Amino acid sequence: MSKILISVVPEEYVLDVWPRVAGYVENALEYTYGRYELADVLHQILHEGYLLWIAFEGDHIKGAVITHFMYYPRKKFLGCPFVTGEEFDTWKGPMLETLQRFATDNGCEGLEATARLGWARKFKDDGYEALWQTFQLPANVEAGVTNG
Repeated sequence: MSKILISVVPEEYVLDVWPRVAGYVENALEYTYGRYELADVLHQILHEGYLLWIAFEGDHIKGAVITHFMYYPRKKFLGCPFVTGEEFDTWKGPMLETLQRFATDNGCEGLEATARLGWARKFKDDGYEALWQTFQLPANVEAGVTNG
């Protein structure tokens, strides 16, 4: 059995690798509730400084993570808006270690992600800490928002 390897995809190779990970990313888009389409994610990687990371075993890509730097007035974090693939438990450890090292090397306080509540179980032994919950409300009263 081959070893799981983790690599960031250099910008000049993103379009070569994209067809092999697009299905994984597309599976995750359902959980953005219309916030992203596949072309949006690729645009962010090609034009907005987002990075595509892959977990692979031999020639088979098992998963992909997309990251970007998140700048707050007093802190910097490595945002991970997309973590997707197959057999996550086989590549989670090496990917997490690589991303944590990358975050540290780039002056980040840590990693940050918005995800479904089920992801908490996946990271419970890795120092995961729930800080807040995201709420989505309609923008207009006719859609059902009332005062009081």
